[in-house]
Amino acid sequence: MLWVWKLNVWRQLSCVFFGADSFDCRTFLFERGDGAPDYMNAAKRKYITKKGRKAMKKMNSITLILTMILTLCLAGCGKKSSSEKPEPITLTKVNVGDYISIRGEYKNGEYHSTLLGYVSTADLDFQAYSTVSGTFDNVEITVRANLSDKHGAASHWHLVGADDETEVDFTFKLPASGEYSSSYKIECDRNTWALSGNSDLTIIRVSGTFTPNN
Repeated sequence: MLWVWKLNVWRQLSCVFFGADSFDCRTFLFERGDGAPDYMNAAKRKYITKKGRKAMKKMNSITLILTMILTLCLAGCGKKSSSEKPEPITLTKVNVGDYISIRGEYKNGEYHSTLLGYVSTADLDFQAYSTVSGTFDNVEITVRANLSDKHGAASHWHLVGADDETEVDFTFKLPASGEYSSSYKIECDRNTWALSGNSDLTIIRVSGTFTPNN
């Protein structure tokens, strides 16, 4: 009968591709010429079972190879993107605070008398340091110490020996590492302030670039 033959074909294919455990291969029926059923012998069952397992192993091997290829492709793309060098960032007064930090402290503040009156002096210990891993290139920064509330009656704080005696401004070149420190001597005529404590600092000019690490 035709439906019996179709059922047997389906069972054979299932046994080949999914293994002998999917169906009982011992009950495979074939339609002979006279319409009578015939059971598969043990040799045929063994052959089909072995063939099915071989097909499954082949499919597993193909799946493993495809997985390895996909993994290598993804790894290659990741390596390529990570090897790309970041673009340099132009530093400005607006963004420089994202990459470096500055701080200062007044030390040895005192005042003494002269022929023209009192003179106040102090040391400004200054430090700049990087807050982001990367490289600074040709960076120059000008910093101002805000001392307008501590000026003298007719004079201003300024760097000792500076041409400009109206502000405490100093300029320095930042190394590629972003680490810089120095001490500046400042003074103010006709003043009796003995400076001490942390400094109020502002970056008023900056140039150069910063390139972050990968």
